[in-house]
Amino acid sequence: GAAPLLPELDAIAAATTADELAAVGGRLMRSSVSLFFAPYINNDINDTTRYITYFSQAGLGLPDESYYREDKYADTREAYTGHVGRALTLAGVVDEGGAAEAAQKVMAFETELASHHWDSVKTRDPQLANNPRTWAEIASQNPGFAWDAWAKELGLDTSVLDTLNVDQPDFLEAGASLWTATDLEVLKLWLMRKIVDARSPLLSRAFVEENFDFYSRTLAGTEELRPRWKRGLG
Repeated sequence: GAAPLLPELDAIAAATTADELAAVGGRLMRSSVSLFFAPYINNDINDTTRYITYFSQAGLGLPDESYYREDKYADTREAYTGHVGRALTLAGVVDEGGAAEAAQKVMAFETELASHHWDSVKTRDPQLANNPRTWAEIASQNPGFAWDAWAKELGLDTSVLDTLNVDQPDFLEAGASLWTATDLEVLKLWLMRKIVDARSPLLSRAFVEENFDFYSRTLAGTEELRPRWKRGLG
């Protein structure tokens, strides 16, 4: 059932401000649940002898921004919205009567977020993605998000970060602005959706099947769920 999700869902529900929710997001990042951006480590594009932290666009439940705008993905968007409602219902976040409204709110937020995502062509340009920043510059250039609170809860010592790289700087600015412009309850629903999707493959049968039905069957065309022992082996 949903019991293993409750500590994370309760922490999200308890946040009373966007800044508090950013701090919760830092704790969730310890177990690889990102917010509207995703940190990762890679070679410094300007000095390949060292590794640095990168920030990249994130936050979408569909594969990329084109799924939120192109007509050919209309059926996929409808299927995804249905999946979000069912997933939140399974987790006890909403009841069946409130599932459709909650899913529409999540979809509307992700659609707005996707409108600021770089497309697949632009993201492949290494020069456009070469945007070194100090931690102070990230905070000052992207107001609206509690960067220090997020980093503290993640356990990230920002004093040792002399350089980071922002892959899509205008997206990061837009995402930070959306963080404070969006109703807190919508942000909570969206983050709860991310938790449920991230954890579902490890939960009970109903969660596994709902997650598989959308992400594997609908998106990837995989018809049959492998036996549990095979999934456990990777």
